[in-house]
Amino acid sequence: MRQYNVKTLLLPVVAGVAFLWFGGKAVFELWGYSRLDKHTPVAVLDWQIVERGSRAYILGSYTFEAQGKIYQGKTRFREPTFLNKLAAGYQLDEWKTHAWSAWYDPKNPECSSLQKLFPYKNCVYALLVMGVLGYFTGMLFRGRF
Repeated sequence: MRQYNVKTLLLPVVAGVAFLWFGGKAVFELWGYSRLDKHTPVAVLDWQIVERGSRAYILGSYTFEAQGKIYQGKTRFREPTFLNKLAAGYQLDEWKTHAWSAWYDPKNPECSSLQKLFPYKNCVYALLVMGVLGYFTGMLFRGRF
C-alpha cells in the first residue's frame, strides 16, 4: 500500500472543497433559474436606486396576476451594476418606458422576478474546478505525485 504525505493529499482536498463550493452555488442558481418558467405582464409600482458599498443597484416593486390572484414582488437587479446613483438614474429613466413582465414559479407565484439570468459564470467555474479536481485525483491514483 502506498503512503501519501500531507502535501500530496492537500491539492485534491482543496480542489474538492472548491468544487463543493462552486458546484453548490451553480446548482442553487440553476434551480432558481429553472423554477421561474412562466411570465406575465406586470404593473411596476415603484423604482428605487439602492447604494450598497461602492455600487448602486436598481430595485423595482411590481404587481402581477397569476392563477386568478394578485401578487406583489420586488426585484433587485443583479445586472447591470452601476458605480453611482447618477449612472443608475440614467438607466432607470430608460427602463421606465419599457413594458415589463415578471417571471414566476407556477407552483409558488410568490417567488417572482423581473430579471431571469442564467448563471453562466458559476457553471463555468464549477466545470473548471471539476476538471482540476479530476486532474489531481487522476494524478494521485496513478501514483505520479
